[in-house]
Amino acid sequence: MSLIERLSSLMKSRPVIDGRSNGQISALAQSPLGNLPVDVLIYLVEFMPPSTAICFALTCKPIWFSVSHQLDLRRFLGLSVPQKSADAAERLVLWTALRRDPPTLQFCTIRKLRSKAKRIRHEELRDGRPIVHNKCLCKTRLNLKHYVPRDFDWGTFRTIMILHKHKYDVSNLLSQLFRGDTVRRVEYTYQWATTAKIVKKRLILRIQEWYLVPKHRAINIPPRRTAYVSPHYYGYYKQENSPIIFLGHKLADHAKHRISGASGDRCEICSEENQCQSCNTECQIDIKDFGAQGTALVLSRWQNLGTIEFPSEVWDTCDELWHVSRSRPRPTIFKPGSIKASYEKDEVDDFLEPKDERLFVSNTQLLLM
Repeated sequence: MSLIERLSSLMKSRPVIDGRSNGQISALAQSPLGNLPVDVLIYLVEFMPPSTAICFALTCKPIWFSVSHQLDLRRFLGLSVPQKSADAAERLVLWTALRRDPPTLQFCTIRKLRSKAKRIRHEELRDGRPIVHNKCLCKTRLNLKHYVPRDFDWGTFRTIMILHKHKYDVSNLLSQLFRGDTVRRVEYTYQWATTAKIVKKRLILRIQEWYLVPKHRAINIPPRRTAYVSPHYYGYYKQENSPIIFLGHKLADHAKHRISGASGDRCEICSEENQCQSCNTECQIDIKDFGAQGTALVLSRWQNLGTIEFPSEVWDTCDELWHVSRSRPRPTIFKPGSIKASYEKDEVDDFLEPKDERLFVSNTQLLLM
């Protein structure tokens, strides 16, 4: 078997990233390229197409790690590094971002706990001196992977953003993020679809859920796990303000309009845009009549997943970092409807990201605090 045939067979066996193993990649233990010299591997890395090279980096992680280590060793010994080898090293450094897990957000869920009496005093010994740190009781660690479909391909997401940053065409890869399914039941027909689009160097995810109920049947509220109007802040408010209760009010208002004979397709009461106050998420509830086929309850959600760079992904996906004290200004909430308009109309909206000059002046210092 030639080297090209071995490489082709290796590319077909793309690894699977298991989130439960902390992002570790199930690399092939016995790789057909494991016995090749480092110079040959550098040559392969330099001249591979981007998509093939990324699969190669994910599959043969020990190999490209040895290549990078060999280049660093040459620099340490003062040996000359060829230009092709240096370019290969830069590409290897670029692909290290593929090993990252989905971005994790940390923010304060209860913003009123700011007094010193309601904080935990944490002592840390450094050089024999106790150092006191104040930690908010309500600091919560949230992960974006809990608010997107379970089968969302985070590896493809990272690959798309890396290639898009380096001005490669990623239209074919965007189609791979599509997910959808249809479930037919006696009470209703459930259909959902997830699509993605890059706007202003940020990946926006649209999730739509359709519940089609036959005519002359009551619209039952969907199960709790799927009836999230905005799942990010579910449970942080009182019971009467929860998404389930809010969705029930929407259905009741629509029923009143049907009795009165008013059209509820694009009514202000039956269709409303909502904005999450904790993340870059916008959602909308629509109730549409399809005549003899029945009535459909449509839940749409637009999420700005940001980029994969740090710290931009944190600033772009969360309006409050860790704990916002009185001395730290709170970022300005993005304009409602901007994420939806950016996805549906391809409009570059200046309000797509939070803006606050005082906050962004010393963002590096804030991240270290």
